Amino acid sequence: VAFPLFCFMIVEWYHYTKNKWKYFLRLLIFAVISEIPFDLKFEEVLFVPDYQNVFFTLSIGLLALIIIGMIEKKVEGLEIARFTSSKKWGIITLSAFSQLSVTAAACGAAYIISSDYRDMGVLLIVMIYYFEKASFFAKGILAKYGEEKTKNYFAAFAVLMWFLIHDIRIGMINEITGIAAMFLITAYNGKKGNTRIPKIVFYAFYPVHLIFLYLIRDYIWIYE
Repeated sequence: VAFPLFCFMIVEWYHYTKNKWKYFLRLLIFAVISEIPFDLKFEEVLFVPDYQNVFFTLSIGLLALIIIGMIEKKVEGLEIARFTSSKKWGIITLSAFSQLSVTAAACGAAYIISSDYRDMGVLLIVMIYYFEKASFFAKGILAKYGEEKTKNYFAAFAVLMWFLIHDIRIGMINEITGIAAMFLITAYNGKKGNTRIPKIVFYAFYPVHLIFLYLIRDYIWIYE
C-alpha cells in the first residue's frame, strides 16, 4: 500500500514544489541517512553495497521527472506550431525518444545500484506522471469529475497497470495486494494536509522506524 503512495506523492511534489532541485537534494540526503538503518534492519550489518533503501529509488525517479520536464519545456519554447509538418514530427519524435532514454537510464541506474523496487520503482513514478498528463485528453471524464479528480483516477489506473506488470514479471501475486493504494489516491482532494507537524518529521520517520524495528528484533532474539 505504501510504495505506490510514495510514488504518487513524488509526482505531486514535483508539480507543486518551487525548487525541484532542492527537493531532489533533500531526498538524496535522507537516502544516505537511511542507508545504515536500512541495512541493519534487513541485513544486520552497517552497510550492504548490493541493496539500497527506497529513498534512492524515489530520488532517481524524481531526477527522471526533472529532466523530462526540462525536455518538455524546451520543446514548448520552440513553439513548434510555426514549423512545417515534417519538422513538427521530427521535434516530437526527438522529444519522445529523449524522454524514453531518460526513463530507461533512470530505471537502469536504480537496477544497477539495487535500490528498493529497483527499475520497477522508478517506472511507477514515470508511469504516474504520464498517465496524469494523459488525463487531460479525457474530455468526458474531465467534464464530469473535474481536472483534479480525473488526474487522480488516471494515476490510480497507472498504479493498477504497474501492479499487473510487476506481478507478471516476477511470476507471483505480490504487489497487487496493495490495491488499497488506488482507492486512497482517488480519494485525494489535491490539497495539502492541515497539520502543524514539521515536514522533517515525515522524512525522519523512515530511518527512525527502521532502527526501532531493528532494536525490537534484536531484543526478541536476545531473550528467546
